Amino acid sequence: MNLPWMDSDCENTVLEHMVRAMDYYITPNNLGEHGLCKIGEGDWLDSVNRAGVLGRGESVMVSEQVVMCLQYMTEILKKRNDRWKTVEEYGEKAEALKKNLLTHAYNAEGFFNGIFTDEGKWIFSDEDPDGERRPYGPVNWFALISGVVPMKKQESVLQVMKMLKCEAGYRLYWPPMGKTPIRCVGRAASGDAPIGFAENGSVYNHGAQGFLTRALAAVGDGDALFDVLQWLLPYDQSRHPSSVAMSAPYAIVNCWQELPVFKFRSLFSFLTGSVGMAQRAVYEWMYGIKPTLDGLVIDPCIPKWMNSASVEFTYMGKEVRMEITNQNARCGTPKRVEINGVDVLKVRQDPFHHRMVPVLDRDLFRNGTNVIHVVL
Repeated sequence: MNLPWMDSDCENTVLEHMVRAMDYYITPNNLGEHGLCKIGEGDWLDSVNRAGVLGRGESVMVSEQVVMCLQYMTEILKKRNDRWKTVEEYGEKAEALKKNLLTHAYNAEGFFNGIFTDEGKWIFSDEDPDGERRPYGPVNWFALISGVVPMKKQESVLQVMKMLKCEAGYRLYWPPMGKTPIRCVGRAASGDAPIGFAENGSVYNHGAQGFLTRALAAVGDGDALFDVLQWLLPYDQSRHPSSVAMSAPYAIVNCWQELPVFKFRSLFSFLTGSVGMAQRAVYEWMYGIKPTLDGLVIDPCIPKWMNSASVEFTYMGKEVRMEITNQNARCGTPKRVEINGVDVLKVRQDPFHHRMVPVLDRDLFRNGTNVIHVVL
């Protein structure tokens, strides 16, 4: 299948579009002085919109996501038995980015700085230009998700959870910006974004708690994952009472604000990426249901106290019921997996965290309801 380009009448395959997009991030012109991806006019955190417009600023989060995407692209190309020179280059570029992230963005306090600005200053760091120590959740969570962090440094990165914890969950970053304006950041630090509103120092559900659940699944901490999920969701009235949130207990929200007169009031019910994050947190990261090129990976991460769990879903048009038995108080890494009474023997190595996980081939799934039994 061929698709057009925005700036050309020519067409290319979907794979060519993917390769061109990947190459954009690793071309030398788009890497900064620390060997990290330039931020340009912004990354995921759109309130930091002036950090790289002059062409110097770098984004730690984008660099971590590029490490992850280089691995995905390597898998795709290997599966196609195609472009082996590109496979080799992507592997080298991923390792170079990891090294540069640990050398330049991992700070003396043991967590990752967030953004290097056009002015040559780190923000979301152990020493921001306004004198604050300001840890930022997503860069630390994606450092874990993408496998940038070696095992011996995981605990120091996870300390950011304690730094960001408040009565309504886990903040996106803390303290908020704007009290003392910071140059070359954008509206987050100029006073244009009120303190405690939306992303600015609040419990911003999508990036603060959604990304965190994914990181906790990556390191295999099912107890913490389940706890964060309760903060992400609106149901628990001891955590998000409707009388404070001023929204229905079934309404997944964008964030719980920290405006002075509306402390922990919700913002944007349903109109938020938090809905998709919550769904992925349950199905993909807690239950570990992960479609891959090789088949269906089963890699659950549940709380140790949860002695059984079950879930129903559809895979490749086939109905599936999965039952988990956990009599040994474990979070994950299955000891045995069966499908329709047959032991699953095929395994693959998780590309980011190197543990061996079971893979169910597509031809194991039949018409009717398929039953997967997982023993932890």
